[in-house]
Amino acid sequence: MASIQRIVSPLTGEVSYRVQVRRKGRSADSARFPNRKEAVAWAESLETSIREGRHFPHAAAKRTSFDALAKDYVETVLAEIAALSHALSFAVKERRLLQRNPVSDIRRKPEPRGRTRFLSDDDRARLIKACAESAWPALHTLVLLAITTGARKGELIGLKWDDVDLKKGRALVSETKNDEPRTLPLAGKALEALRALKLKASARSEYVFPQPSGLPGPYEHFDAHWYAALEAAGIKDFHFHDLRHTTASMLAAQGASLLEIADVLGHKTLAMVKRYSHLVVDHKAKVIENMVAAKGL
Repeated sequence: MASIQRIVSPLTGEVSYRVQVRRKGRSADSARFPNRKEAVAWAESLETSIREGRHFPHAAAKRTSFDALAKDYVETVLAEIAALSHALSFAVKERRLLQRNPVSDIRRKPEPRGRTRFLSDDDRARLIKACAESAWPALHTLVLLAITTGARKGELIGLKWDDVDLKKGRALVSETKNDEPRTLPLAGKALEALRALKLKASARSEYVFPQPSGLPGPYEHFDAHWYAALEAAGIKDFHFHDLRHTTASMLAAQGASLLEIADVLGHKTLAMVKRYSHLVVDHKAKVIENMVAAKGL
């Protein structure tokens, strides 16, 4: 049973809603939302998952080591501090709203190099097979799209059928991290899976990946199915976002330039794709070796 508590911040006066879902008298999960509508929708979705046996909080806890939790903290919470500092610096220098940046006094270690975890061919095949056998069938289509387009999780989950052209093999992403709409080419098994998903889609849902419970909106909380697929595939220390790195590594192996990889991933500059430069160099080296051998040089 879910309970919703209205919370008002004593500092900012901001209102939020804390949801706690209990099962057999014990707390199953909790979350906080900016409005009551989202809180109710999340609670109903979670309660449906519990009733249908699709919610595995204890299994997830057993799979999460302290090292993984600490790493997650560094990559999310500390990254938010860096983003906050940047925003406050903008307020000081560009808008003259503050005299100084209060976060600048917080000592921070130099930012580490970006994570570059990606799947091998064998890992990729096992993961796709595990997703095809998932209790949530649409996970297979979602992962295929992520691997073949390099799109972010939020971009794919937010797709609506009106944004997808199955005949031309194109999907329009209106809302992106860079605030610039972009088109995703759809091809191969991902396009086939998407067409099959369309045939089974409910006429009531506008989203490609709707909530299984029938609630409005896309199915954002599918983590239990994702972790179950990783476990079935025997893959550890892998995030959904790492599928983008897998896309980049495959493009590099096929001879794509850094500019082409940046374009596929939706980056405005090459700075974010420099982590793949060694993969591009490896491909260039093989091309040169083949040329030298062919010409007897």
